[in-house]
Amino acid sequence: MNTGIFVHGVVTANASVGAGAYVTCFVESLTVGSAFELWGKATGRATGPGSTVIVTVTPENFVALWGEMGEEQASQWIFFKYMSDHGIVKLDGSVDGCSLLTDKHRQSLETTEQS
Repeated sequence: MNTGIFVHGVVTANASVGAGAYVTCFVESLTVGSAFELWGKATGRATGPGSTVIVTVTPENFVALWGEMGEEQASQWIFFKYMSDHGIVKLDGSVDGCSLLTDKHRQSLETTEQS
């Protein structure tokens, strides 16, 4: 649902965004712990403290396991780790996707738990 709302906002505002612009589109920022908590709540699994274990896997091993999809995902993790390690919270010239939405569309966005 949220993806369509953001795409509509970007397409509608295309002239003001500019070609090749990086548009950040997110409703909430989850930690790994909060994401697992939501997953556990939604599935009925891993709902208690300590019921989830995080296993570190190299990008190469992840790609070997998941193929092309894994390569795409691993490249995103590497990119965002670089950003975090260098204190970069926003790319120069990037556009906040929420700023492209109408009030009506902003109000219809859902959090992970709501969806």
